[in-house]
Amino acid sequence: MQKFLAVGVSLLGAVALAGCSGGAPGAATTPTGATTKTSATSAKPNRPQELKLSGKQPCELLPQQEWAKFFIEKQGKARENENFGGPECYYSNDVGYFDLHLNPSQGIEYWTEAETSEKIEYVDPVKGFPAVERGDTRDPGRCDVIVDVADGQYLRTVASIDKGRESQVPPRCELAHQLAEVAVTTLMNGN
Repeated sequence: MQKFLAVGVSLLGAVALAGCSGGAPGAATTPTGATTKTSATSAKPNRPQELKLSGKQPCELLPQQEWAKFFIEKQGKARENENFGGPECYYSNDVGYFDLHLNPSQGIEYWTEAETSEKIEYVDPVKGFPAVERGDTRDPGRCDVIVDVADGQYLRTVASIDKGRESQVPPRCELAHQLAEVAVTTLMNGN
């Protein structure tokens, strides 16, 4: 009887543990399904080159000929990102806002190994550079794409679409990915 009980308890424990992991590979989840830690266990793609961000200005990474794609009509506002450090360029428009943030002092690991309830997962590379996507649980109209451009450095784009405007524009994560592509292309071309 004790042997049967021990086997039963072991099986119950295994089933319980299996139910506590899901979502992104290597991510632990709470009983409600919220991700508590995201750490990519699959190998991230190699960067095609290093794109150093020191001295770069994010407002210079979105050429004016690309503005219409993001519903932008005027130059963005340059500022220092108070939460993560590094320069950013904020573009406000009638569908929401877009943001380009350069962090020359933290790598993409800041996001992939973060303690968070938000879903962070690797997505298609941006011009060959590893990228993760972050949906903001506090703002369902927002999507961030974080690109691994160099050791200890990342580029982050944000697309936030106002409620009621979603049907008038492409999906927010698609826009954030496109914005990242434009910014990385500009960096690769020497800006």
